[in-house]
Amino acid sequence: FIDSIALEVMNNKVSWADAHLQAAAKYFSNRDVAGFLKHMDILIYQYPIVVEYYDQTALNLLKHQFYDSALKYLSTRYKIEPSDYSAKWIGNIALFKGDAEVAAFYLNKSQELNNKDSQVYYNLAGAYAKLNEFQKAIDAVNRCLSLTPDYPGAQNLKQQLTALAGNK
Repeated sequence: FIDSIALEVMNNKVSWADAHLQAAAKYFSNRDVAGFLKHMDILIYQYPIVVEYYDQTALNLLKHQFYDSALKYLSTRYKIEPSDYSAKWIGNIALFKGDAEVAAFYLNKSQELNNKDSQVYYNLAGAYAKLNEFQKAIDAVNRCLSLTPDYPGAQNLKQQLTALAGNK
């Protein structure tokens, strides 16, 4: 398939960048993450400020739970141009790894950029709970519930947080 993509580039039917995107997509569909990353890294090297390449790479890696690899692209993307998506996932990965302080920082940045994402508030509540900041955690889960009243696990989390705050 690489030969046919190269031929399309030579015949000016496909741009150089689109050829690498096609190759990356083909490698990813074949579950060849190294091949996918090779072509995405070539694009990023050539066009280091095109944030969509970082987003696309991170999204594909996140879909398959390659969190550590995705973190590299999310962090670089965030440094170039912060987005709610990159901040959210940096925060989620930090929370997953047990770093509640970093998680709270990035999840707060995400909600500053997009205050309509229930998942951000739910995870922010979890980060605050790990930091023993129960009132902030309750406020975050309440915001989650105000956006999505039936958010999975949010009512239960709110009950647990309220109990913990009362015992403090």
